[in-house]
Amino acid sequence: MYLSYAALIGDFERVVEHWILEEDWVNAIDAISRQSDLELYYQFGPVLMRNAPRDTVDSWIRQPALDPLRLVPALLQFQLAPRDPLSPNQATRYLNHVIFDQLNTSSTLHNLVITLHASPAAAGFNPVFISIRRWACGRAVSIWPWKKATWSSQNSMPISQRTTHNCGKSFG
Repeated sequence: MYLSYAALIGDFERVVEHWILEEDWVNAIDAISRQSDLELYYQFGPVLMRNAPRDTVDSWIRQPALDPLRLVPALLQFQLAPRDPLSPNQATRYLNHVIFDQLNTSSTLHNLVITLHASPAAAGFNPVFISIRRWACGRAVSIWPWKKATWSSQNSMPISQRTTHNCGKSFG
């Protein structure tokens, strides 16, 4: 009754809070997806990313009006949470969607996806050869030399030396 009334009067924040308190992540994401206020995506993003990262990223991808920069705190909190090392990284999945499908040119998002690929959590796998489109350079830039330097030197190399590439632009 309470949830029906809250939904009827448009108080979706209370509906989402209820489902989060019940730890019913799918219903919380569904409630956010059924309404038009983007603020709820930003407000509940961190808790949903920690508990239901795949479903959360799926809902973000279905909502192209979201500002990905406002979702960065949720993406960073996901990185700090313990997770199955064999499952795909949902934060990088969302960032790759924003960068390559939505053609977002924000240097913050580009730097974040590079950092996530080069993080210690990614070091347990075989090296991932990825290329990040850098519109400032006008060509694709491989981050493999940067990852190799990061792994081999245990961060003893200054960031400016690790992140500057032939186009003269710095990722840092």
